[in-house]
Amino acid sequence: MQGSGFSANADGVYRYGLSGKDFSLTLAVDSQELDKARRRIEPVLAVFLTVRPSGHSLKLDLRNITLEFVDHFHDRHFALDPDDLTARLKASSAEFSEKIAHEIVHHPNKRAELAAASADHAEAVRSMIEFLGVKALRSASASSARQEAAGWVFFAIRSKWVGELSEQEYFVLRIPIEDLSVELPFTLPPSQSDINLRDRPND
Repeated sequence: MQGSGFSANADGVYRYGLSGKDFSLTLAVDSQELDKARRRIEPVLAVFLTVRPSGHSLKLDLRNITLEFVDHFHDRHFALDPDDLTARLKASSAEFSEKIAHEIVHHPNKRAELAAASADHAEAVRSMIEFLGVKALRSASASSARQEAAGWVFFAIRSKWVGELSEQEYFVLRIPIEDLSVELPFTLPPSQSDINLRDRPND
């Protein structure tokens, strides 16, 4: 690797960068991502990855990108396939709707409240599925014609070894690029010593 960098920007996004002979990459993570991951319909952690080649094409295989949960027995999670995640969301939505219909039968006095909860859930699922279809990173090649491969990458935050996330988590993102395995360690949220002071908005 030729260089690395970190910045905490005024938009509330942490950015980690690495550059090598044949490529550069940037990892962007929302400063509140741990909290957002816990609250999503499907509990997943999202990061934004950008890979740019330098002078020749590069292949990026989403299936081999992993996220290591260092403080949870170094458990490694593979990036979720956007189509598989979409299917899971649809199945979850159908199951939730069936559950609500059952609850309405047994508690007709709560029909309006339960119907509203069902509608909110359906809208959250629809919104996430739409986001996945447009913004998720998929396996791709980056070349002089296509100057970068960029998009959101998702990881499950539950497993045999990962239960509740702590207030601060240490991760290692591993990205296979050609014959290299690029490692990018990061912490959410970063330690105070790692953070650049943000610009305050004008009063």
